[in-house]
Amino acid sequence: MHIPIYTYASHTHTHNQQMRGKYYVLNCGSNYHGMIRQLVGEGGCGFVPRPIIICMNAQADRFRICPGWNEDEYNDCMDAKLPEPEREVKKQERKRKKELEEEERKQNEEKEKKEKEEEEKKRKEEEKKEEEKKRKEEEDKAAAAAQKSKDEMRRRLGIELRRLISSIDEKDM
Repeated sequence: MHIPIYTYASHTHTHNQQMRGKYYVLNCGSNYHGMIRQLVGEGGCGFVPRPIIICMNAQADRFRICPGWNEDEYNDCMDAKLPEPEREVKKQERKRKKELEEEERKQNEEKEKKEKEEEEKKRKEEEKKEEEKKRKEEEDKAAAAAQKSKDEMRRRLGIELRRLISSIDEKDM
């Protein structure tokens, strides 16, 4: 992979400028700022002997920066910034929201279950109708075959009867 020289130079210059300060106000919740903190504080990369590093996510209340890595941790962090009455209201709102979401999820599951049951019922009814249709067709074929057999028998009997009548007529003459 080829990285253009101006990109590399820009990154190096930015990094160099960041290492020159005495005071560092960092969001230590991000990996990049964590790296800067480590390099300046522990790695000896700073230009001053004892830099002052302030992590915003470790600050109290309203100056605190809340990383959004985990929803529960984020909500707890955001709640810590609020005054006590508002904090309780937010917690109650969040609790009601979770309850509503859970109720909605249960309703959706029940609805999906009913839909599946209805689909299964319709499928069984269609299978039953199809079986009934096949049985009816087989009965019709059997009835048609029986009728055809009867017709053939009647035709043969008619021929035989005519022959007998004609033989009787010949004897009488």
